[in-house]
Amino acid sequence: MDKRSTSGALLPRLVCCVWLLSAVSLTAAVHCPTTMPYNCTCREEPFAVNCTNVALKTIPTNLPHAPSMTIANNKITSLTTIAYDNLVNLILTNNEIKLVQDNVFQHLKSLTKLILSGNSIALLRPDMFSGLTSLTTLVLHGNPLYHLQSGIFSGSHMPMLSTLKLSQCSIYEISENAFDGLTKLQDLDLSHNHITSLTSATGGKGLLSELISLDASHNWIVDIGKDDFGGLSKLNTLVLSHNKIKTISSTVFNGLHNNLTALNLSYNRLTDISPAAFKYMPVLSALSLQFNFLTTLDVNSIPWHGDEPVVHVHDNPWRCDCDLKWLFEKKSISAWNTNGTTKCAAPKNVEGEDLFQTEHSVFHHCYHSVSAAVVVTIVFFILLSVAVVGFIVYRRYCHGRLRSMRASGTDKEKVLSPPYRRV
Repeated sequence: MDKRSTSGALLPRLVCCVWLLSAVSLTAAVHCPTTMPYNCTCREEPFAVNCTNVALKTIPTNLPHAPSMTIANNKITSLTTIAYDNLVNLILTNNEIKLVQDNVFQHLKSLTKLILSGNSIALLRPDMFSGLTSLTTLVLHGNPLYHLQSGIFSGSHMPMLSTLKLSQCSIYEISENAFDGLTKLQDLDLSHNHITSLTSATGGKGLLSELISLDASHNWIVDIGKDDFGGLSKLNTLVLSHNKIKTISSTVFNGLHNNLTALNLSYNRLTDISPAAFKYMPVLSALSLQFNFLTTLDVNSIPWHGDEPVVHVHDNPWRCDCDLKWLFEKKSISAWNTNGTTKCAAPKNVEGEDLFQTEHSVFHHCYHSVSAAVVVTIVFFILLSVAVVGFIVYRRYCHGRLRSMRASGTDKEKVLSPPYRRV
């Protein structure tokens, strides 16, 4: 046989063998090995590696290159290198990480979720998250961050970040521009910290203009100012429960009117809410005011639009008088008395009774729809009208007497003086 024909016949077979070997190699690369190092586990559907509770001190370099990797509850103290550049999800919770080297994530261009909660990271630096251009979720729960300094997320290192979790981080201060660079952030969790003011974090500077949900519950916030939410025009959900807020002014929520649907102010120290505080919120559907120190609530403070909002008002020391009669009349709204009791704290004759179960006789002396101020105004105008009419009648009487007396020659002074009789 000719050598040419022999080589010509072998070539296709060789190509086929190479293709098969490549296919086998690729198949092996995306499947779990027979044995896993370090007592880790591997799952094929979806492809993921789990190294939880295996006493690792560093991130191994010989694990399968799975897109999802969990290395939790170990003894890792620092992140200096990560060898898996195809990662999509990386979970490093409950380790002992104190140091995250700058640019350690720079090769993880596909990473979308990074969870570092339950570690000992005390300082965030701008270059710490360099290279995470696809990251959408960053979870830092339970790290002792204390102070969020200006520019820690700057430089557009995470241009796609939409969710940032910073609860239980012992944060007591947030510097101005701390969230600069997070232009697409939509969900921010600052709960369970020691924050006393939100002004520097959320004040009207447009840094968080895309924010949809803000949770600042379980903090030490006493006052909220008129500029605290000025730049959050797209905010949909605001949770401020379990703080120390005492009053709500008419301008506090300026800028949130068009999109806010849920507002939670429960478990505060509220004693006074301005009648205009929630009035201009046309889409507000859930308002939580329970467990405060409210004694009364103006009917105009609730945005009564097309669909009445769900309002939780239970567990407040209500004064069940005429000013609160409207609340009794709206007891048909199912949410008024959910998960608690709406008890009267005053007056004495109804103390301890549930406002919505109280006999209607408690309010029988109240005007049905006319307030006391309106009644006083009406009475004033009636009395004023009587006085004016009386004055006009008296003037006409005097002018008539004057004309008649002139005709008969009677003295003018006698005409203008009050009538009298000689004794």
